Amino acid sequence: MRGPPIEVFGCNFPHQKRDYFGCFVSESERVAISLGKSEKAAETANAGKPRVFQERSGAFMGRQRRGAMRRKIHEVTGHKFMALFLRQPTFCAHCKEFIWGLGKQGYQCQVCTVVVHKRCHLDVVWKCPGSGTNEAIDESIKNLAEAADTKRFNINMPHRFAVHSYKRPTFCDHCGSMLYGLINQGLQCSVCKLNVHKRCQRNVANNCGINAKQMAAELAQLGLTGDKMSLRSKRKPLSVSTSEASEPSVGSSDSPGGERERGDKSTASINDFSFIKVLGKGSFGKVMLAEKKGTDEVFAVKVLKKDVILQDDDVECTMCEKRILALAAKHPFLTALYCSFQTLDRLFFVMEYVNGGDLMFQIQRARKFEEPRARFYAAEVTCALQFLHRYNVIYRDLKLDNILLDAEGHCRLADFGMCKEGITKENLTSTFCGTPDYIAVNFAYLDV
Repeated sequence: MRGPPIEVFGCNFPHQKRDYFGCFVSESERVAISLGKSEKAAETANAGKPRVFQERSGAFMGRQRRGAMRRKIHEVTGHKFMALFLRQPTFCAHCKEFIWGLGKQGYQCQVCTVVVHKRCHLDVVWKCPGSGTNEAIDESIKNLAEAADTKRFNINMPHRFAVHSYKRPTFCDHCGSMLYGLINQGLQCSVCKLNVHKRCQRNVANNCGINAKQMAAELAQLGLTGDKMSLRSKRKPLSVSTSEASEPSVGSSDSPGGERERGDKSTASINDFSFIKVLGKGSFGKVMLAEKKGTDEVFAVKVLKKDVILQDDDVECTMCEKRILALAAKHPFLTALYCSFQTLDRLFFVMEYVNGGDLMFQIQRARKFEEPRARFYAAEVTCALQFLHRYNVIYRDLKLDNILLDAEGHCRLADFGMCKEGITKENLTSTFCGTPDYIAVNFAYLDV
């Protein structure tokens, strides 16, 4: 069946029922395009056939899951320090000593790229030259100094850099890495002999002639640190003692079950459980299936290593997770904490075992949820999130892997390691965290 011709880019094409063929001619080339059948014709042909979704299979099915990540930022005098794994020999810009160790040995400012020891980052007294908040920092220093009855100090002594050739291996006093090359490898200050890369010159603070290590030591004797001249805060020891099972922000349960849980928490230990198998592994620990000795009860036990927690500076995040797990016992769509205990090197969170699998497993089997089923899951997850929001808690790692299903098919939100407490309209958070597969592209590749 033919219809009136169709004019496209000055060319006439006959109207055909099945296929369209186009031929576009330019001065340099000819392109032929076949558009094939229309969508309407394809839908008509498949109208009588039911849509069947099959379970996805292939060699890459086991690689779909990725662990969550948290890029914790420590703000000190305008610097935004972040733990960094150093792939080459590096020296500390503060104490000028070599940065030893395995794993994330040093802290690097994400703005000016200065590298220091983990132990030295709180003692940095110079401002970050790349930070746009210097005026705010000056004001906060002034206010804190007036409150503490101390005088405000200011470091603003520019360097006098000149191109220099080094006859022996020399390391940059800013980023800590080696100055490579045969001649004119870097810049040297003619006054204080500070050596830096040419690329690091614009990021070097104006602290010529200042012994930052000695100044930090003098401030430490006064009970002060370089970060905004504030009093040094003492870190709370890492403990999940059962005497702290009820937190003020969590509140206590009025149900008999809550009393039973508190009673179990006071006597639980690793000897009370028999570990059966590993249920899953994440970025911050693993979850094991355990059976309570003398009973038929099974639990999911989250095991965390203390040295990893201390290395990543996640002490407060771990205690926050424990408090939220205790809070979760008040809502049916959150996984609740049964008890918690510790050994010399590990922490144990004993939680209820949800045996229905997670939504990632379910969607891999079905390939696509029907609308009523998806609406049901979305409603229950929304109820769980609204409950957390009423307690000023935000859940920052929402993904299919963290939504579990119980025996009746109801949702249970799990893994509160990324949660943040005390979030209101006036008190927001900007920590870069989450799972890379679920983070928006504009944030996943953002250098904070």
